[in-house]
Amino acid sequence: MTGEERKEYGMKVTQAGGSGLVVITYDIIAKYLDDAMAALNKSDNAEYRRCLGLARALLAELTGALDMQYEVSKKLMALYIFMNKVIVRADITKDVTELVRIKEMLSKLREAFARVCGECPQEPVMDNVETVYTGYTYSKTAMNEEIYSNTNRGFTV
Repeated sequence: MTGEERKEYGMKVTQAGGSGLVVITYDIIAKYLDDAMAALNKSDNAEYRRCLGLARALLAELTGALDMQYEVSKKLMALYIFMNKVIVRADITKDVTELVRIKEMLSKLREAFARVCGECPQEPVMDNVETVYTGYTYSKTAMNEEIYSNTNRGFTV
């Protein structure tokens, strides 16, 4: 993942609600799986393993965030555990078809959570962050970002 992509995901995180964070996490996992497959094609085993490790760490975060009093959380936990096992197996066998399968599963989960985000808009989880407006403001050919800083960022009293 490039620095620009990290910055973009970071900006999305500051503006997202709870379900939106799950969608972003699915996107990042899929990106790490793509990066792992690209690394394997270049025979860069260290980068392959690093990207898979980062994908697994995000799956662990999703698993830890589940509220087990709901039945859907138990089903999601089973899926996350299965995905983790498949990623471990792909790490050992270097079989990218396993990773493609996980990406397909993530895509379906992402679609479902994105639908929830659209139907039940939520306030951003993070408070006291910069407001970002993106659009074609003064140029027909380039995207412009306007960031409005809150001078009272950080701890509030």
